[in-house]
Amino acid sequence: MKKEFTLFTTAVYDTKGLYRLIDQITSINKNLYHNLPGTIVSKTKGLLAPSLEAIFGYIEEAGLEPEGDGAQKQFLEQIVTELKAVPLVKITLAFEPDDSFTSKLNETISAQAGQKVILDISVNHHIVAGAVVEYLGRYKDYSLEPKVDQYLKETVKKEMLTEKENI
Repeated sequence: MKKEFTLFTTAVYDTKGLYRLIDQITSINKNLYHNLPGTIVSKTKGLLAPSLEAIFGYIEEAGLEPEGDGAQKQFLEQIVTELKAVPLVKITLAFEPDDSFTSKLNETISAQAGQKVILDISVNHHIVAGAVVEYLGRYKDYSLEPKVDQYLKETVKKEMLTEKENI
């Protein structure tokens, strides 16, 4: 993946951020002032979020931004294509994580996967602790829910047997 696209993929950790970024870039592409000379930043002054303006500013300063309306439009479309190509990891947690937790979790899982991934986070309050992860068709339950369920079943069974013996 080219460096200019990596700048966008590294700025996103979860599907919420991914979809927001894709919407912003799609909107920029639709609202790009055509037939005006200049860079994407200069053509969309006031329309870019500060974080996007910083990324596009860096790309511009590095000489990586294409010139001309057609090339810029194609560049924006390629960014969206690259963002959509980042693999998703479905993860279920017992709580709604904050941005800091999501960022750290993304770094850890991306390192384990050997590539940048986007977390598709869902919340299930029945999970006692840990997480349930699905990646590349593989499902792994790292939560304590199965252990707690097993413990409860064994305890109830034991109690029932004890009560039968006492009758």
